[in-house]
Amino acid sequence: MKHREDDAERDECYAPMTLEVGMGVTMSIGSDCYPYTIVLVGPTRQTGSPRLIVVQSDGYCLMAGSTESEDQRYYYQQNLSGTLEVLTLRDDGEWRKLGDGKASGYHWKIGQRRAYRDPCR
Repeated sequence: MKHREDDAERDECYAPMTLEVGMGVTMSIGSDCYPYTIVLVGPTRQTGSPRLIVVQSDGYCLMAGSTESEDQRYYYQQNLSGTLEVLTLRDDGEWRKLGDGKASGYHWKIGQRRAYRDPCR
């Protein structure tokens, strides 16, 4: 079997990530996205990776563009008074808020901090 270059790139995308305090997290519901920061990484399991993190909502401010358009650029700042959420890594590989099931509609992306508000045209 030949190893293709795009296979290597794909494998890198799915490589295990080292979770660290300060790392960005994005929570999305529909097309809206809200930025968070990891503030606590739970103990590791036998697999070597944690199954619990605590995240805190970030402050964000529109720097360029408009909430009436899709071109939006934000400035992010850690908010020490932000809402805390406990996320757990589930057997399907998805991070979810403690107590939420698959149908909650919330999606959490670890390693990326992003804000976006749907213009609701």
